[in-house]
Amino acid sequence: MNRKLITILLCLLAVTLSACSKAETIDGTWAMVRQEYDDGTVYEGDSLPVNEYYIIDGDKAKYICRRPGAEKDVSFSLNVAEVSKGEYEFKVGDRLTFQTGKIEGKQLKFDMGDGQVFYFEKTDEVPDRTTAETEPAEKQTVTPDCAEETVTTATEENSDMAEENALKVIKEVSHIDVSSLPEGYNYAFDEPAQISKVTEYLNGLHLISRYSENPNEYDGMTWVVELSNKDGVKQTIYLFGNMFVRADAGPWFKLDYEEAEAFEKVLGKQ
Repeated sequence: MNRKLITILLCLLAVTLSACSKAETIDGTWAMVRQEYDDGTVYEGDSLPVNEYYIIDGDKAKYICRRPGAEKDVSFSLNVAEVSKGEYEFKVGDRLTFQTGKIEGKQLKFDMGDGQVFYFEKTDEVPDRTTAETEPAEKQTVTPDCAEETVTTATEENSDMAEENALKVIKEVSHIDVSSLPEGYNYAFDEPAQISKVTEYLNGLHLISRYSENPNEYDGMTWVVELSNKDGVKQTIYLFGNMFVRADAGPWFKLDYEEAEAFEKVLGKQ
């Protein structure tokens, strides 16, 4: 075998090895496949409590969170920037960074820094919601960044509720679970003093029903506050983008700026 042929074969081998070892790119649809927690708890496959997806195209991404039994997905837009080789920063707007992911092999890894690690892998597409998870169209209400939905504001249901608290917080709350979308916060309150602080705040809100803003056009984190009482009655309050609030599947109300600012302080983990 002459030297020229050997050289050609070596070049072909190098090209083949290069193609086989090509690093995964960030563009595409990523689905959560595994969650790890500092206490050793691991969720994967069908045991995952939520299904999360990132649809990434260049410097833009869409985050989708699908909770079992929820009426609709929670989703919003993100900006993406590569901060080092294979490491990407996901931002809400231009300033607020809520997650940094790193490509490791075929996975996109999010290390939350508190013992929580989430793993994503490429998938062809976000699966359709099943019939069981989807409410009839006439019962659906808007979820942040659901681009083709009609916004249902409080004005359309009751135009006289602008200065009246319409959350109708349940009575005798005995337990509060606090979480966020995207995931990052997850804790609970059982102390009567803290529960009273939260319920008094919610009951005292001045909700704005007439507003020109469209919740679909805003990005941001969603606080999820689940209230439970001794009779087993539950109610979920959502605060989206530090601007809009609703109870369960009710209409979105706009919050007064100062009251919205106080939300995180009241809900802050003590």
